[in-house]
Amino acid sequence: MSIESTILDIKEAISEHELTYRSSEQAVRDTLINPILDKLGWNTRNLRFVLPNATNEDGRIPDYTLMKEGRKMLIVEAKNMSVELSDLRIINQLVMYCYTPGIKFGIITNGAQWLLFSTFQPNPSERIVWRLDLLKDSIEDTIRKLTCISYETIEQIEQKSSLIYNDEIMKTTWKKLISDRNSMVEILFTGFQQKVKTIYPSFVVDEEAIKAFIKTELINLISHQPVDSEQ
Repeated sequence: MSIESTILDIKEAISEHELTYRSSEQAVRDTLINPILDKLGWNTRNLRFVLPNATNEDGRIPDYTLMKEGRKMLIVEAKNMSVELSDLRIINQLVMYCYTPGIKFGIITNGAQWLLFSTFQPNPSERIVWRLDLLKDSIEDTIRKLTCISYETIEQIEQKSSLIYNDEIMKTTWKKLISDRNSMVEILFTGFQQKVKTIYPSFVVDEEAIKAFIKTELINLISHQPVDSEQ
């Protein structure tokens, strides 16, 4: 079974048994998280790959410690679906699990949502590297994010997650920008005005006419774009 098929099966399971997943962390672990970790190359039934509920150096007990060649690579903390994953207390809990053993990244997940955190990011508001929602995100984005924590490429997690982080910042900024058309008009105005003067030096158009034209063209352009399911 491919990772795409596994993801589709999990989405169907969530749809059918959401109430159970909202109350049972064990159900989330057994039927949602474990299949994904297994598909990513982390054999959840083999202690060489995954240590479940293993006490770490300072006595804390994370849900999953992912291992590669005897090294601790990633901490995964599971929650049921009624828990708000962005809660600062939960984030701090994961950070403490990762901090003492020096693990750079950790995951918090309820099976549907997956959040990758940077342990040593000094600004708490920027600790979330990426968010994934299996029920909302495209299958391409889902696979791209999940495979950055695969067993095979886990050593490249910093580079891969950095690319995803940069993409998400640009997507978020772009969405906010196009939602405020007046800001877009102001940004485009100067360049447009200079281009007109370069092509038609003697042509004179007042600023308000240029801005009205740009705004109309933006509306036409945006209205013909495919609908983004994340908006």
